[in-house]
Amino acid sequence: MTIHFLYFEGCPHSRETREHLEEALQQLGLDPHMVKDVRIENQEQAETWRFPGSPTILVDATDLATGEVPTTVGFTCRVYHIEGKPTGVLPTRFIVERLESFLSRM
Repeated sequence: MTIHFLYFEGCPHSRETREHLEEALQQLGLDPHMVKDVRIENQEQAETWRFPGSPTILVDATDLATGEVPTTVGFTCRVYHIEGKPTGVLPTRFIVERLESFLSRM
């Protein structure tokens, strides 16, 4: 399993989401070094990575949040809808549940 954490410098939600990703990996007993951080610096990189916004977690090129390969590209902050509420930060519990789903398919 390959995990990429995509973000752009200055994103107000990237640090907290990255911390939650580390917590989730720890809870699942996965190596935190398996995450590759990718700083998106321009529109060209956003298109290359199919970057839907910051922050984004890709697992084997699939968006952790949607379970699909990203098709929309945006060099912008990302808003998620978790439990009916908008947020820019993915909660640890959400990340754990989604990673467990990916692991069960392996």
